[in-house]
Amino acid sequence: MLDDYTREEYNDNEAEAYEKILEIQKKIRLRKARAKRRRKISLAVLLTFVLAVGVFFFLRSSKFYVKTVNFKGGSVIKKADICRAAGITEGTSLVFLKKEDFLSGFKNDVYLKSIEIIKKYPDELTIKIKEREPILALPEKTNSNSLRRKKKYYLMAEDGVILEKSSPRKNFTEISKSLINDDQKVGRYIGLKDKIERKELLDILSSMKIGNIFYKKIDLDKGNLIAYVNDKLVIKGEIKAVVKAAKSKKLSKILFDLYKKKKMEGTIILSDNEYSVYSPQTYKEVKVKE
Repeated sequence: MLDDYTREEYNDNEAEAYEKILEIQKKIRLRKARAKRRRKISLAVLLTFVLAVGVFFFLRSSKFYVKTVNFKGGSVIKKADICRAAGITEGTSLVFLKKEDFLSGFKNDVYLKSIEIIKKYPDELTIKIKEREPILALPEKTNSNSLRRKKKYYLMAEDGVILEKSSPRKNFTEISKSLINDDQKVGRYIGLKDKIERKELLDILSSMKIGNIFYKKIDLDKGNLIAYVNDKLVIKGEIKAVVKAAKSKKLSKILFDLYKKKKMEGTIILSDNEYSVYSPQTYKEVKVKE
């Protein structure tokens, strides 16, 4: 028979062996679980890949080819030019068209202000563009060798960017040469002399649009704005006073009253305190009331 010590030692060995068996079984289970998880992951990756390839080729199918192109907002920039710049052909997929495709071909086009593309699946594309609109004509610098040449102008947009060099047109306000620099460049902001700031000029032009008024020409005389309604009728006053009167529609009412009275010569004098008066004299002969 085994004594008590031997029996205890035997039980300890048996317990240790049992623990090792349990540990081995646990490792086997973990190994199987990892293998099973790897198989599931591999299957999921494979299915995802197959699905992605299927979706890719489906989106590349003729079902999503651009068949209709709607074009809105363009007058200078044409629909054909936009489509050509973006590489839109009969086999172009609507799905993969991006805004950058259109912008890349018009990086140097100063007329393009913004562009928006709207996709209507499966095959309709709408392109909305905003163009800069010319509103001001800047006379080009001339010299003795170019006096016989037809006068040219730079056209400026409502945000102050020079758009192009062009022949004179009657539907644009002209700015006096005394207010602008000799060197103007297309694609850059208007170059002005110290007599007037760009913001002041843009305020004058925007007030024309708000007040539904057209100035044939604008100039400055001793700090006062000189705005020609025609060759013989002039508006004279501080820039902020004229801008304020134009935006409030007060100036348009004054002009309408003069038109009814057939008084289309002389000077309309405006002051900052909203005082206004008409004089048949030229602007050089009258003074702005303080």
